[in-house]
Amino acid sequence: MATQLPIIDMAKLSGEERGATMELIKDGCENYGFFEVLNHGIPHELMDEVQRLFKEHYKLKMEEKFKEFATSTKLEEGEREWDQIDWESTFFLRHLPLSNIDGIPNLSDDYKAAMKDFAKKLQDLAEQLLDLFCENLGLEQGYLKNMFWSKNGPTFGTKVSNYPACPRPELVKGLRAHTDAGGVILLFQDDKVPGLQFVKDGEWVEVTPMRHAIVVNIGDQLEVITNGRYKSVDHRVIAQTDGERMSIASFYNPGSDAVIYPAPQLVEKEEKSCPSTYPKFVFEDYMKLYAREKFHAKEPRFVALKALETTQMDPIATLTIKRVREREREREMETFPIVDMGKLNGKEKVATMELIKDACENWGFFEVLNHGIPHELMDEVQRLFREHYKLRMEEKFKEFASSKRLEEGDQPLNDVDWESTFFLRHLPVSNMSDVPNLSQEFRMAMKDFAKKLQAVAEQLLDLFCENLGLEQGYLKNMFWSKNGPTFGTKVSNYPACPRPDLVKGLRSHTDAGGVILLFQDDKVPGLQFLKDGEWIDVPPMRHAIVVNIGDQLEVITNGRYKSVDHRVIAQTDGERMSIASFYNPGSDAVIYPAPQLVKKEEKSRSCLSTYPKFVFEDYMKLYAREKFHAKEPRFLALKAVETIQMDPIATA
Repeated sequence: MATQLPIIDMAKLSGEERGATMELIKDGCENYGFFEVLNHGIPHELMDEVQRLFKEHYKLKMEEKFKEFATSTKLEEGEREWDQIDWESTFFLRHLPLSNIDGIPNLSDDYKAAMKDFAKKLQDLAEQLLDLFCENLGLEQGYLKNMFWSKNGPTFGTKVSNYPACPRPELVKGLRAHTDAGGVILLFQDDKVPGLQFVKDGEWVEVTPMRHAIVVNIGDQLEVITNGRYKSVDHRVIAQTDGERMSIASFYNPGSDAVIYPAPQLVEKEEKSCPSTYPKFVFEDYMKLYAREKFHAKEPRFVALKALETTQMDPIATLTIKRVREREREREMETFPIVDMGKLNGKEKVATMELIKDACENWGFFEVLNHGIPHELMDEVQRLFREHYKLRMEEKFKEFASSKRLEEGDQPLNDVDWESTFFLRHLPVSNMSDVPNLSQEFRMAMKDFAKKLQAVAEQLLDLFCENLGLEQGYLKNMFWSKNGPTFGTKVSNYPACPRPDLVKGLRSHTDAGGVILLFQDDKVPGLQFLKDGEWIDVPPMRHAIVVNIGDQLEVITNGRYKSVDHRVIAQTDGERMSIASFYNPGSDAVIYPAPQLVKKEEKSRSCLSTYPKFVFEDYMKLYAREKFHAKEPRFLALKAVETIQMDPIATA
């Protein structure tokens, strides 16, 4: 065929030709689905040794068995096409998560040792390629490797095949047409006998044998993750009348319980006007489907799994959805941002600032350690809180609980929360002395605690400025009104609930204000936030402070930072403490997107910010009515009153 497969010299990635080489890789992934690499770091001597041992093993241990199979087909006697078998002799090796090489019968020690060494170098090459793909796609380094990671890491294995000479290649394929189910596939193929072909533009194209090259092709999982940017294409092996063809194909795939879905960045970049057509699924479930449908088109597999996201078609559908959600929650819990503020003063400051940036932009929540609040003070506040609840609040909550008769019915309570609370104001003027029934000891501890929380909040605002490229103090100044910022605390207890299926501890909402600091129970869980359409648990952690972004910071950062929905799930066992402090703008502070961020992020799109300009007090009036509804209509309503005087509130 006239089509020339891209040939990548990996050595050029370290020199002046890196840009051109990266473009060649991009072309191979996007327009071919196949390319060949040279100077890949695998010693030629090792490749020659593997090939020699492969041929020896076939002759000694596999050839006779294949001859028996070939005789049984009586291929030379008939004219019937064999479309259910392949003219190949194979065995399989597993490298990750656990190698099975030592358990494969009849492999010589030399062959086992060579294949272990070869597999390790192929793994390094596969992971290098995944990072190069990330660079070309504009994804953060490690993104694809992390997507492939499951509880036990990725899976990696090798199919070792021999394609013997075939008397009637017009009646049987060496290997029937298919796409590969996995991630990135690395093939060490025969350098003399051809046979491998792939589809391009509706035509079969031969992959030319090349000594010491590695053929790379894209699997179905990379097509899904890249939202169709990279192509997993049909390929086959044509049986040959002369010569035996060696094929050692290694598959670097996701772990069995890895959750696969299109990278959100690529969906946003390529298909902002319409949703992705690719599904979200557990890799093991895809493989079950692939095992039945390998030699059919991949598109119906994608369609079937896409349907399962919203439709429970059968028990397998239910299982798939459940497994996806369980694994996603596990993955999110594993990667939930935990920021050690002690590292801001040392060599790890840059990495710590990146973690804060990621948390603010992609999570809306994170936890901080080494925040400067003495653990002894936190323990004292917790002790006094529990004492106060037992003495002053428990009986009143029991009366409320009895009035709801929750245990007697099945009607969800959608307009109440299963919590017992009181509020403290610290700024602009403290009301601590006026709150009834607080012990003097509790008042003093809370005053000290609030002062230290205020310092953490203001430190965080300055760190946010640094990450956003705003001048130091910008966010604190935005929060400032005639009387300074507002700062208060909601002190809550979430008692055990007999029917958590009927009532929430606290209904889903975003926080209206700026930066929220939560000292939560370190034993009883319940707090969840929304990420990528799934509810994620905030792990209880002793002496940590949970931080979340409020609506005002989303507005000021022009959407860069996210104020996300969160809720508290009532628990059947245990009481959950929650002391949430809200560092907010002053009541008459004027809130609007920082001009620097509007220019930086939206100038190229030739559009204005979609976020409004308003007085914080006006936002709070709207929030008081709409707290348990989505934040976006609040933003839209206030955006409208910038230019249209809709009612007296609009002119306030």
